[in-house]
Amino acid sequence: MCNGLIDWCAFDWQSFATLVTGLAAVGAACWVGLRQVDIQKRQTKVQEAALRSDLFDRRFKVFERAEQFLREIIQHADDPCQDTQREFQVAVGESRFLFQLAVREGLDEIWKKWAVFHALKVTMKHSIDTKGHYGEGDPEKEGEALKWFFARFTSLPDMFDELKLGGLLPQA
Repeated sequence: MCNGLIDWCAFDWQSFATLVTGLAAVGAACWVGLRQVDIQKRQTKVQEAALRSDLFDRRFKVFERAEQFLREIIQHADDPCQDTQREFQVAVGESRFLFQLAVREGLDEIWKKWAVFHALKVTMKHSIDTKGHYGEGDPEKEGEALKWFFARFTSLPDMFDELKLGGLLPQA
């Protein structure tokens, strides 16, 4: 019995205590390592949530700027103020990096429609100032443009699909 791969006769309590202590240390190290992995996973989830929150905030700011641009056009039936125009241009630029191409194209379309509307308003003002009346068909063009802006204003949330949280929330 004392012969073989392990000499059991030479195995004393001090050796046994060393072996058990070593096994306990390895077990404790494994347990601590597993706890660290769990902590890392939770920290990663918290960081991902913070990034998603920051991305949502930045995207929502683009939406707010576009909405304000359209709101001022509709409310005053005229150009938005210079600050709103500038903020809208910033939103168009940011949309390149925060959204899919469809949002950028939608914002570009709003800007182009506004440029045509602006030219019409300048022409109408000039006609009133010089001739005392609007050009033929200009009020109708203005009405059609304002209808378009109102329709875009009401459908603006649909253009910003990436802001909708419905798909991210757990189903009840």
